[in-house]
Parts: sequence; C-alpha cells; structure tokens
Amino acid sequence: MDKPYAVLRKRFLEELDKLEGEVSQEGDLDKVLLIRKEKAAAKGEGERPGETFAQLTRLRAIYDQEVEHLDRSRLIELVKALRIHVENLETVKSELTKAGKIEPALEVLKKVKAFEKLLEDPPKIPDGLKSMGYLQPAAETKPKKSESFDPFSSLKK
Repeated sequence: MDKPYAVLRKRFLEELDKLEGEVSQEGDLDKVLLIRKEKAAAKGEGERPGETFAQLTRLRAIYDQEVEHLDRSRLIELVKALRIHVENLETVKSELTKAGKIEPALEVLKKVKAFEKLLEDPPKIPDGLKSMGYLQPAAETKPKKSESFDPFSSLKK
C-alpha cells in the first residue's frame, strides 16, 4: 500500500479506535464488535460487517470518499503519464522507420496500439498495465499537500 493510502487508513483506524472507546463506555458490545470487524477489514483481514450504525456509517462514508478521491487522482496522473509515453513511443517509431529499422518500428507500433486501447477506457488502465507488466507497486513517497488533508478533522471536538 503506498503512502497516501496508508496515511488515510491509519487515520481511519485511529477514528475507529476512538469510536470503539466511546461505544465501549456506553456498554454497547454489539457496536464494539462491529467496529472491530470494520478495523479488521480495513487492515485486509476480513470483510466489512454488513450491519452498521450511524457513527460507523459516517466514518465509512468519509473514508470511502477519500479513497475514491485518491483513486481518481491516481488515475488522472496515470492517464497523463500514459499519453506522454505514447507520444514518446510515436517519436521512437518514427525515428526507427526513418533509419530503416522496420521490424523494431513495428514492435513499437504494437505497444502504441495497446496503450491507445487502454486510453479508450481509463478505469481499466491500472489492470491493463499490470497485465502487460508495466505497472509496479508505487514507492513510498511523501504525501503531496493535498494528500496531507485530514478528512476526519471535522470529527474533532
């Protein structure tokens, strides 16, 4: 899991811990158990519970919205990078053709066509690039300013 997602998940788990403490003080064991299932699911250790309650639903909504935002941002960056890559490959293809290296130019053309096909359906780009062996897990990086925004800040009292 790369850094922005890890930071978001950590904050989500912190908020779930706080909620568990509050619900525990109220003596509601059923809600505590739901929160624990939610925490396990957030860690990749199971499924989210189907049942929920107002505070948990609110935390989930905030978390899910931020995950969608990160996914959208990542996809936009991926589309931009892929378009630049296609432009670069077009230049290479042209240079190879000018140099009389037709077979290598045809190989580059195959790649260009494969990438252009992916660009026709952007949500499929990550899986397509993974299946082609091009997309590797992102390295840990510092979050951008926009990624350091705390989506749970409105919950602070």
